Order: sequence, then structure tokens, then C-alpha cells
Amino acid sequence: MTFTRRHLGFAGAVLASASMLPAIAEAASAKAEANLAAAVNAMTKAMLSADKVQLEALMMPSVSFGHSSGLVQTRAQFIEAVVSKKEIFKSITLSEHKNSINGNNAVVRHVFEADIDLEGKPIKVKLGMLQVWHRQSGKWRLYARQAYKL
Repeated sequence: MTFTRRHLGFAGAVLASASMLPAIAEAASAKAEANLAAAVNAMTKAMLSADKVQLEALMMPSVSFGHSSGLVQTRAQFIEAVVSKKEIFKSITLSEHKNSINGNNAVVRHVFEADIDLEGKPIKVKLGMLQVWHRQSGKWRLYARQAYKL
């Protein structure tokens, strides 16, 4: 086979494209990280405002909510507790964020501090939190959440 300038030009374009792949992957990773952080923040805001529509939009239908007390709730049970004001989040602070994204799945860890009115009783909590998120149709949705005592 005889190589022409056209072949060399094509080979050069392929090599140039390949050298850009790490930068493209890094940009995609940064965008996924930013979108995940936005979803976690949106969940916090939805809990504070008891926004049923937003809570439903941010959670998979089969989400599992595990509490540090051992209580496990479905999506409907958690949303009902928040929207009915049995559990009122007065403030929420998240710190010590550690995110790990693998394809369309992500593990989010942080420290969750909150002032809550639980059935009329004010309580303060400081817990470790593990969340599993799944990206569906380009949007991150919560798949599982487990709180644990620090």
C-alpha cells in the first residue's frame, strides 16, 4: 500500500485527537462532579423546604433510606415524614465531602449536621452519611442513603 499525504494528514488528525482525550475525559469528569454536587445540594434544599415535588424528582422510586437508629424507610415514607412536618429540618450542614464516580453511579460520603424538630422535639444530629446516586437520563438521582453514628 502506498501512503499519500492524505493518509499522513489523517494519521496526524487521529494522533492529535488522541492527545486531547485525557483533557476531554477530565472535563467530562469535572462536569459529572459538579452535577453530582448540585444534586446533593438540591436534596438538602428540598429537605429544608419540605418540597415534595423536588424530593420525588431527586430520588429513584426504589430508594432506601437508612437511619442511624436502624429505621429503614421507603421513598414514600421519608417524603411523608418530611412533608407532613413530623420531621422538620431547621438547618443542615454537610462537610468532609468525599465523592467517587464510576460511570453512571456515584458514592457520596459526608458528615451531616442538622437541627431537626422530630414530632415536636428539637434535636441536633451529627452523623456520617453514605449516599449512592445513579445518573439516569443525564440527571443524578438518589438510590440509597445510610446514616451512621460517628
